[in-house]
Amino acid sequence: MESTTGNLFSLTQEGAPLCRIIAKEGGVVALFKVCRQDSFRCVYPQALRTLASICCVEEGVHQLEKVKAVVSVG
Repeated sequence: MESTTGNLFSLTQEGAPLCRIIAKEGGVVALFKVCRQDSFRCVYPQALRTLASICCVEEGVHQLEKVKAVVSVG
């Protein structure tokens, strides 16, 4: 999991186009799922850093708003 989140973070550093793709393909939801599991506690910092990078683009913010609605209700 550390390798995966690290690679995903590296992709976000390549620029906005890749962040948009990651957001559209469910990256925000997947990272939130990682952060909600105690077994992945060691990758929380990397997952949150990656999430922050994705949310620097409009698509990422929209996905974050959708996740927020689900978390608030659930």
